[in-house]
Amino acid sequence: MGWADLRKHLLLWILGVGGVVVSVAVILMLKDRLDELGRVNATQEVLQRLAAAVPMRKGGLGPTEEARRRELPRIALVAVSPEYVQNGRIYDAWNRELKVTFDRLGGVELRSAGPDGRFDTADDLVAAAR
Repeated sequence: MGWADLRKHLLLWILGVGGVVVSVAVILMLKDRLDELGRVNATQEVLQRLAAAVPMRKGGLGPTEEARRRELPRIALVAVSPEYVQNGRIYDAWNRELKVTFDRLGGVELRSAGPDGRFDTADDLVAAAR
């Protein structure tokens, strides 16, 4: 085997290893993206189920905001998987607490900070029961 053959085999080996490295990097990137989409979908489902479970009777959840805050986690325990409700708090698929806002008419807005973890940005996930 001459020097030219050795260089050719070495180049093919490097390209093969490089191709594997690039392939692994692409697969890991796609896996991360799929994980993120899974969390978005799971959080949207939690928000929708919870919003649908809020009673829309006159006065909504309760007469005061304090009563509403106590009642909502009990409703959540029935409406969504228990992994999203812990110690009277409701969480999203990133394990971050949902922001809950009540209006004077008994409605409620449920908000997840979304993938970026910051509230009131474009990627927030929101559901409302009014």
